[in-house]
Amino acid sequence: LALFDWLVPVAIRFLKRELKEAAGTTDEGTNVVCTLMRTFNSLLVKPLADPQGLLAKQIAGVGREEGAMMMNTHIDSVFIFSLAWSIGGSADSNEGRAVFDEFFRAAYSCELDGYTSPSGEKYTLPEDVPSGHMRTVTPAPPSSAIGSAASAETSTGVSLEIENCRATIYDFQWDLALSRWVPWEDKIDRTPIPDDSSFRQIMVPTVDTVRYLFLANLAITNNNPILFCGPTGTGKSVYLQGHLLAMDKELFAPPNFVGFSAKTSANVTQYLIDAKLDKRRKGFYGPPIGKKMVVLIDDLNMPQKETYGAQPPIELLRQFMDHGGWYDRENSFRTMQDVLFIAAMGPPGGGRSPITQRYQRHFNLLSVVEFDTKALTHIFGTILDWFYGVGGFPEEISSLRKKIISATLDVYATSIAKLLPTPAKSHYT
Repeated sequence: LALFDWLVPVAIRFLKRELKEAAGTTDEGTNVVCTLMRTFNSLLVKPLADPQGLLAKQIAGVGREEGAMMMNTHIDSVFIFSLAWSIGGSADSNEGRAVFDEFFRAAYSCELDGYTSPSGEKYTLPEDVPSGHMRTVTPAPPSSAIGSAASAETSTGVSLEIENCRATIYDFQWDLALSRWVPWEDKIDRTPIPDDSSFRQIMVPTVDTVRYLFLANLAITNNNPILFCGPTGTGKSVYLQGHLLAMDKELFAPPNFVGFSAKTSANVTQYLIDAKLDKRRKGFYGPPIGKKMVVLIDDLNMPQKETYGAQPPIELLRQFMDHGGWYDRENSFRTMQDVLFIAAMGPPGGGRSPITQRYQRHFNLLSVVEFDTKALTHIFGTILDWFYGVGGFPEEISSLRKKIISATLDVYATSIAKLLPTPAKSHYT
């Protein structure tokens, strides 16, 4: 509780004043605080409740004083991780995350007096720095790159150096078993692309893939709805669909994928979901007994608003979130059991409407940002390695890999900065 009183209010004020969110949350920050508490509960509170779990065995194997210090370290570190991916996780860009990282490190090290935000605001009000707030000796995630985090390494082990690489709190995961911060980079699957792969089938794992799928899996296994929000092309739907299809078939029924469009109606939505559920007993429906079903709603905010400003399909889904079911055509209430809804959507604007806060509050909101230079370098490098290997190119050609990638990224960055969308060409394909 002391961590909340110390860091959460000032972090929310910073978020609302300094950062642009992928999807607007409540001014009071209740959405992101709920996400923080759900994540903290999933990562630490539930494992602690298991008497045969890893944490219980760790603490039982040491003395009382050492066990208390170990527990404090776990609490502080899991709180940092949860704060980064809740309050800081709603920032809509890598630049926003970098700004939040700098602010958090100043707040956590009690150095807000010397910190000035990008807007020039000073966060030194009494409510920003509570009198007599707690202090901790638990270290924050490293701010300098560690090992492979300083470079982008391809699947064949070729290291591509990245300039101005600085680690942030988003680059690390707290490992309960090892009791230390572990770079997401170390968890990337570096299995080489098979020679017989089709170019269209290639999916290169990146740091983003690892951390987004970890957070999605954490939410799903703990029965917490999660909402991926990000621009087109960031892989929101691919991440979620791939993960759902790979889940344990003994525990989960086949997932239900529902795609929304501007013309999607509440009746069609209800039919697509009800059709996949079995009747368990009178008034109760769900997947086969003993299994859970995950329903993925893609393009959640696409349905058009009706006369009074509501989006009927979303109001139907909200009824399930609030009451555990909805009414059928015969006006009988259908209670749905063992069903979890997750969703993906683009940022509001350009035909996409903001969804009602009465519905969004049920989700863990996660902003899926566009790939940074490091991720793009890793992707291009891995694909080029595969292409050169399959094509049998000579060394004088394959040695140009770094220059080709650098030139490609320069053209891409320039295009993004100069070829801005217009009403006639709102996007490029």
